[in-house]
Parts: sequence; C-alpha cells; structure tokens
Amino acid sequence: MVKRMPSRDPGAPKRNLSAYLLFQNAMRETFKAQNPGMTFGQLSKYTSSMYAALTPEDKGVWQGRASQDKSRYLMEMATYIPSPAYDAKGDRIGGNSIPYEGPQKSSARDPNAPKRNLSTYLLYQNSMRETFKAENPAISFGDLAKLTSKRYKGLSAEERAAWDERSRLDKQRYNIEIKNYCPPSGYDATGKRIEEKKAGPAKKQKVPRDPSQPKRVRLIPPYSCTNMNLHLTLCHSHDT
Repeated sequence: MVKRMPSRDPGAPKRNLSAYLLFQNAMRETFKAQNPGMTFGQLSKYTSSMYAALTPEDKGVWQGRASQDKSRYLMEMATYIPSPAYDAKGDRIGGNSIPYEGPQKSSARDPNAPKRNLSTYLLYQNSMRETFKAENPAISFGDLAKLTSKRYKGLSAEERAAWDERSRLDKQRYNIEIKNYCPPSGYDATGKRIEEKKAGPAKKQKVPRDPSQPKRVRLIPPYSCTNMNLHLTLCHSHDT
C-alpha cells in the first residue's frame, strides 16, 4: 500500500541531517571534481565507500556536526508556531498529500563476509591520511580530501605502480576469500542479504474435466454453411 507523506509548512524548521548526509552534501562537489566521468549511482557508491573508510576520529567529527544540527533543529522546533492546517511538526493536516513509498532499504551484508577490496586511490588515501593530518593539523576535512587528491595525482609513474600493485594484491585477496566463503542461510554468494519477494495472487488451478460426463453439445449458428446446405437439401426434396 502506498503511504502518504503530507507536504510541509514552508516556515517550519529544516529537519536535521545524519552524519552521513552532512558528509555527502559537503563532499559531493569535491568527489565530482575528482571523478568527472562518474554517473550519479557510481558517485553515491563512491561517497558511501569514502565515508565507510573514515577513521573513528574523522567519523566522530561528522557525528559531532550531526549532533549540533539536531540540537539546532530541536531548539527551532521549540519556538515554532505552525501555520493554519499544519501540525506541531510542520506537516499538513490531511488535505493534499504527496505519494510516498518510504525509503528504499539496501540489502545488509553478512558481517563475516570477506571485506571488499579497495581501489588504488582508497588504499593511498587510507594509508596517507594520518601523515597529511600531522603535516597540516589545522586542515579541515574537505581541504584534507583535496590535498590527498592533489598528492595522489602528483605521484610518479613508479609510485603509482606501487599503489596499483597493492590494489591488485588486495583484489586477489578478496577473490580468494570470496571463493572460500560459505554464506549463511539468507545471504547470497557475495554476502548480501537475499530479500524475500512478495508472493503475488495465487493463480487459479484448471480443474480437469470428468471424462464420464457427456460431451457438450456444440450449437450450429443459424446462418452457418451447414444449416444452409441442410435447408437447400430439404427444399429440393420437397420440390421433387
């Protein structure tokens, strides 16, 4: 069943964002500039992998920002006076509404599944992050990402080849581990949870006909060729 999400009061406080959404919004243009050929879907996956690769300290920074944004939202909601036809949260009370099917849930992974291999750049970034932070202690996260990208692009052919080799070995490690991986019930061969498909309406079973029953009589239409021939034959017999 399609849910209904009421439209919001334009004057209502802007809802707070999670740590990941704050990270995504802040880094979107930087990642697009670093990867101009990426599609929207690829950029989303890349952003997700970059966020997952953050150190606990870096992730804590974004969680702190999310906490501040939540405090901001709660303070604004405490003084918010809804407009007519809107509730205390800023949602329309009844009336016009927008169809909403809810958020799409991605398949969870088996925690014991092999860790996915990383690209050359991600291996370089994870390895050099602390070094660059130590060299630039006051640098922001966005500037650190730009610096890392700049340093990576400035690598010599020999240095880049060394990181490519690490990436190749990491991919080899993953392929070996995933080959020997035995997924538990409910997970596929890559460790993703198998989503159950909703059963559709049951099809009607065709009941076999009882052979002992008499065959159905097939009625001949009044103007069929058979009736016409029969009529002509009877008329001819009558005339003779």
